[in-house]
Amino acid sequence: MKEFVLVFIGGEPENPEDLPKHYTEYGKFMSYLNNGNHFKSGIPVESSVGRMVENDAVIKSGDFMSISNKIGGIMVIKADDIDHAADLARHNPIIRNGGRILVWPVKNI
Repeated sequence: MKEFVLVFIGGEPENPEDLPKHYTEYGKFMSYLNNGNHFKSGIPVESSVGRMVENDAVIKSGDFMSISNKIGGIMVIKADDIDHAADLARHNPIIRNGGRILVWPVKNI
């Protein structure tokens, strides 16, 4: 199997009361990956702070910090190909909350 990076963007419930259900669903997603031997590693991101670095500026606020654009974390998974990796990512509950997941192959160097 090949390795792919998933970048999670947005998709966190806006209502704090919905978080327990969201975390339960996320646990199911992780079980799905683990049962198929697809999960390799992951890093959750503290999404309450962030910076965007440009050529001549460091930006501390703006659209990149909106709830729909915040990076929630990254994960490395194993899949047969990029389409398989994208199909695995579709099971993540952030998709149902309007989130997005970027899927990129890991470059072997």
